[in-house]
Amino acid sequence: MFRMEIDSPSSEPDAPILSPKDRILKRLALIDVSEESLEHMQPGIIAYVKRNSSRLQEIFNAILPSDDEIQTAIEAEADSGIEDLLHESMVWLQWLMFDGDPVDMLQRLALLNVGQRGVCGSVWGSDEMAYRCRTCEIDPTCAICVPCFVNGDHKDHDYSVIKTGGGCCDCGDVTGWKRSGFCSKHKGAEQIQPLQEDIAKTLGPVLDCLLRHWKNSLLLVESNHQNSLFFMDNASEPKAVADVLTSAVVGMLLEFCKCSESLLSFVSGRLCYEVDLLDVLVRAERLLSLDAVSKLHKLLLKLLSDPFFKYEFAKAFIKYYPTVVNDVLQESTDATFQKLPLLSTFGVQIFTVPILTPRLVKEMDLLTMLLECLSKLFSSCSGQDHRLEVSEWEDVYKTTQYVVKHIEYVMSHSTIPKYMTCERRDISRTWMKLLGFLQGMNPEKREIHIHVEEENENIDLPFLLVGSIANINVLLVAGAFSTKEESASTTNVKDVNEQDSFSSLTSLDYEMKTVEGNDDRVSVLTSVSLLIIECLRAIDYWLKANRTSGFGGHGVEGDYTNELEVLSSADWPEIEYDVSSQEISVHIPLHRLLSLALQRALKRCYGESESSAYGDFFGHVLAGCHPYGFSAFVMEHPLRIRVFCSQVHAGMWRKNGDAALASYEWYRFVNWPEQGLELDIFLLQCCAALAPADFYIARIVERFGLSDYLSLNMERANEYEPALVQEMLNLIIQILKERRFCGWTTAQCLQRELIYKLSSGNATHSELANSLPLDLSNVDQLQQVLDTVAEYTYPSGTKQGMYQLRLEYWKELDLYHPRWNLQDLQAAEERYLRFCNASALANQLPKWSKIYPPLNGLAKVATCKTVLQIIRSVLFYALFTDKSMESRAPDGVLVTSLHLLSLALDISQVQIQTGDMDNSIPLLGYAGEEIFTGFNDGLDHQSLLSLLVSLMRKNQKENMYSFVESGGFDFDLSSLIKDLLQKFAKLDSGCLKKLQILAPEVVNMLSHSKPSSDTSNSASMSDSDKRKAKARERQAAIMEKMKAQQSKFMENINSTAESGLTDSSDAEERISDVANGSDGHEQVICSLCHDANSKSPVSFLILLQKSSVASLLDKGIPSWEKDVQRSGKEQALNNDDTFNNQSSSSVETLMSSQLMDSVQNAINEFASTGLPHEVDAFPQSSHDNSSQAATSLGDLFEESMYTHILDNNLMKSEDLSAASCSSSSYENNNSNTTPSSVTLGMTYDGFGPSDCNGIYVSSCGHAVHQGCLDRYLPSLEERDARRTDLEGGHIVDPHQGEFLCPACRGLANSILPDLPREETKDIWQSKSQNLFPSDVNNVSLLRRSLSLLQAAADVSRRNEILKAIPVQRKRQKDTNLEYMVRLLRELYFPGNDKVSGSSRVSDSMIMWDTLKYSLVSTEIAARSEKTSSATILSTYHS
Repeated sequence: MFRMEIDSPSSEPDAPILSPKDRILKRLALIDVSEESLEHMQPGIIAYVKRNSSRLQEIFNAILPSDDEIQTAIEAEADSGIEDLLHESMVWLQWLMFDGDPVDMLQRLALLNVGQRGVCGSVWGSDEMAYRCRTCEIDPTCAICVPCFVNGDHKDHDYSVIKTGGGCCDCGDVTGWKRSGFCSKHKGAEQIQPLQEDIAKTLGPVLDCLLRHWKNSLLLVESNHQNSLFFMDNASEPKAVADVLTSAVVGMLLEFCKCSESLLSFVSGRLCYEVDLLDVLVRAERLLSLDAVSKLHKLLLKLLSDPFFKYEFAKAFIKYYPTVVNDVLQESTDATFQKLPLLSTFGVQIFTVPILTPRLVKEMDLLTMLLECLSKLFSSCSGQDHRLEVSEWEDVYKTTQYVVKHIEYVMSHSTIPKYMTCERRDISRTWMKLLGFLQGMNPEKREIHIHVEEENENIDLPFLLVGSIANINVLLVAGAFSTKEESASTTNVKDVNEQDSFSSLTSLDYEMKTVEGNDDRVSVLTSVSLLIIECLRAIDYWLKANRTSGFGGHGVEGDYTNELEVLSSADWPEIEYDVSSQEISVHIPLHRLLSLALQRALKRCYGESESSAYGDFFGHVLAGCHPYGFSAFVMEHPLRIRVFCSQVHAGMWRKNGDAALASYEWYRFVNWPEQGLELDIFLLQCCAALAPADFYIARIVERFGLSDYLSLNMERANEYEPALVQEMLNLIIQILKERRFCGWTTAQCLQRELIYKLSSGNATHSELANSLPLDLSNVDQLQQVLDTVAEYTYPSGTKQGMYQLRLEYWKELDLYHPRWNLQDLQAAEERYLRFCNASALANQLPKWSKIYPPLNGLAKVATCKTVLQIIRSVLFYALFTDKSMESRAPDGVLVTSLHLLSLALDISQVQIQTGDMDNSIPLLGYAGEEIFTGFNDGLDHQSLLSLLVSLMRKNQKENMYSFVESGGFDFDLSSLIKDLLQKFAKLDSGCLKKLQILAPEVVNMLSHSKPSSDTSNSASMSDSDKRKAKARERQAAIMEKMKAQQSKFMENINSTAESGLTDSSDAEERISDVANGSDGHEQVICSLCHDANSKSPVSFLILLQKSSVASLLDKGIPSWEKDVQRSGKEQALNNDDTFNNQSSSSVETLMSSQLMDSVQNAINEFASTGLPHEVDAFPQSSHDNSSQAATSLGDLFEESMYTHILDNNLMKSEDLSAASCSSSSYENNNSNTTPSSVTLGMTYDGFGPSDCNGIYVSSCGHAVHQGCLDRYLPSLEERDARRTDLEGGHIVDPHQGEFLCPACRGLANSILPDLPREETKDIWQSKSQNLFPSDVNNVSLLRRSLSLLQAAADVSRRNEILKAIPVQRKRQKDTNLEYMVRLLRELYFPGNDKVSGSSRVSDSMIMWDTLKYSLVSTEIAARSEKTSSATILSTYHS
């Protein structure tokens, strides 16, 4: 009360304002400090305190301003005033602390500390640069500052530059950084010297008074906060005082720590010894302003370099942790967590210390506290079924992620998982219950009516959470398997012994249990077996709660019993479930923990000692489970997830929007698969080894919804069936051949992953490292294996150094790697074809490889009768499906089924060689079994062998099977089937006898065939090499012939021009040579199947597109019209439909030399730029009056029309040649017409498209077989419908018939049939006489030809022609023209189906008009080549 009166402002208005120093002197005078002492200022007060040590507290209180005085300064809004007030007080206190001038003392302490600092401890802000060194760090969260990195030795270390989000430098801290990585200035905390005794004696009492006063100020604020006084006006006063006091105290202590580590150690000790001070400081973030909290946390980070302070602070931190979580739950928002940054800032600093965290787990029950916090978060966001509701959990996602991350930090210490599984099984059970909250989380149900329009922006959050949970499971299992030596190495025992603060750390003993039974011995870690048991109990409880509720409607809540009920069932149960109509979730963490534990146990027992013989492995580790009950129920949910992914891939879940697609992509294509996909496959393998084979495969068929597929009904069930069948076959093959967790060494797994990555493209070292699974990315053998399988191309210029797969390792390509996506698989198959000159589908067949003994039961799954029925059904559909029906076994399904059959035969061969057969092999025993097909034409009974023989012969007749669905690769399917039949004959005598009847030629070849598959592969490679060599020879011959023909052609043309075209026989011979190709004409090769021996006709790929280029013309009419102008006045537009048979007489005479120059220039340009087959087929127009109706163009109508135009009889004829139609109305209506202009008008006011000038046709020059294209286009539509990667998907629309050329990737949308060479030769021979008559000098014939061209155009535009001539009855259209005609009709008559489908529309007219417009547009572009519009025109057409 007295002090308040003294320190209150003077009531007199003119009273002078006292300085901070005068205020202190006045307060000291009021407590009877002698004037003599006050006159000497700080030295006098020091002497006074020495004489009156009992009055230290009074002196301290007088030096510090009162709370009212601080509040008055704050209300005056004078920042400098309050800072000066407290700064002056702190200076006086420092005089008392150091018994003299504090500046001199701090400088002296700093000099004593030069070169002897133990720990750096530099505190970082956000986005500051630091270094992470994987060679020196103790855990991945450690880093050092830039000066420490520069002053250290990190040569040849694996380091990287990072941006920090806070924290402090770990240099010198043995708990976070290896000693070898310390810089030259920091040598460890043991270098820190204790503070001098005389300094500590004077510093301690004053510092204790200050810390006590600081604590009381914070407690006052907390008391007001708890009593809800902060709603009152004066409630902010204690908080404001505490803010400024905290800033002042923290600033002074930071200065102490900066000057001397000895002083830092002394200060941290005093903070720990002050009762409850650390507890108050960790809670201060709830009481102080953000600025004050930031300064306080900076001080605490600095003090953490002292081991004793870190331990004491960690205890206070753990006690405070649940308070923050409770606040978040109370507010139900992450905003509360963001306002309280202590947990996010210091969690990583505490829980990653390997010599501290285990002690906290045992003494403070740290792990139990964290799991309880996570349980509260999950419980608050779960429904009555105890399953996490993602929609509610999203609000506390960040808090949950931090808690999970802290659990991961704790579990990263290998001693803790062992302690958890062996000594604290209650913690293991709590963890299983937490996983139960996530089991079946975020289920989806297929929408079949209304498309889901609302998309969830946080759809990836459940996957991020489950990914973090999976990391904890990995650490849990790895720690449970760790040995005593491994545990000691992770805790750095050498460093621990140097720290007395952690001398009480107790090691967790390693135990091993040997289970004996029936003379079999299996060495199993106690901790692992206990972990598996707890996991099985949790799964059993979850299954029991959800046996009647579909996928899983309940989590694991409450205490489950020790007895297994569901998994101990001795019968194979019938489980009714439909993925397409019931809820499905991809989140099953309990199953994946079980899978992880089983695969690690298998590797420990069988992977490390090949010579060891073990007994019933599953009987020991799955104690209490029956093989049937375990396999039937445990396989169910991983299988459902694979079916779900297959349905999404097939396009069945489109109406669910992005949710289903995102789940599919996360499960298959991101770095998540090693936490989900591959563990699910391994669990399915374990179930397959224990289950009855036929029941197991039947369950797979049932879940895929393909039970009807085995009925041999030819009608396809739905549009998704082929995709589902292929996915099912892929899954069965993967289950049978996958060895990552059950047979391969680490080096083999690493080699397979590198080949998988490099097969789809060359890659840099960093790209390869980032693509590896987490458990393989840090393997020491990485570089050695990489150098073995790949060769390195050194960087050059701007090109990076790349690794390329060595040629000999292409034979190791695995087409059934679980993580393939369609785009990468296609790229790998294309590269395989390019490097190996053979198809990967023919050579890279799946093979059976060595597997751990407990999983030998997989072999019986491959050879069971149900697998035979599946393959037999596929062969049946592929063989007997009518072309008018959609096949139930398209190309991809057929090839995959043959691969499965090859794998099954491979397994059968191994079983026969090793004698691992209890009975006969069903695949071989039932291969000749005949089934009734329902046909009545002698095909009513078929077996697997007979189907194979029929399919082989069918494909032999077709010579080469073109498999284009996966990119146009070709291989001989009949050869593959023949190899399979020969394997049947070799393996089983019964099959041999049947094949001697069905296919004696196959059996007879056995004695001449190669003994090994490798030899057959090499033979196939040799045949392919021969074909490729011949192709290269043909290509070289084509180039040479083209050069010779062009040279000869140019010489002939030039000599003709010089002689004035006087030798008609020479001209005819030249044209005959060019047309017929005296040296022979090379066949055009299909760009899809590449079959050079195919007799099927080919068609060129073309692009038909609307064009308005004619309307852009501003340079006049084309050359052939500009040179052939009519004399006199042009006719009016209403006379455009008339035609004069004497039009040629009105043509203006041209100079013969000018005309021939124009022709010669055009021919020269074409000869120099055209392709060989284009030059050979150079078009010539003529009509032979004595010939029959022309067939070269396939159109009787055009032939008749040109006949009448040429003979000047169009208006007089009774009918129009072979068209059988009267045209007398034209003669009557046009008897008085005048000659029409021959000039081709650029305004298309007659026949043509309504919304453009015309249709432009272009071609890249590559060709395909129509049959190949018929298979290729549906595959593109199917991939586009599934939303899978489609090359050029942003450019083309497969549903509109658009696609990219397989050779050059040019855009195309139709085909144009190639004219057979024999027919072309006959046409040239029959018409060359009329085209080049004996009187070549008669230029009038050339003028007449140009007039003929215009006359034909005029006639073709007449609407009366379309009405008078029933074209469809006059010709039989080539089927290869259907593509082009159908598209042209759509372009000419858009949106008018009645017109485009009418028989009155002439296809010939449309094709003629398209050709005419394309020629005109080409001329326009050519004439504009040297003008500014050339670029516009060429771009327009491109």
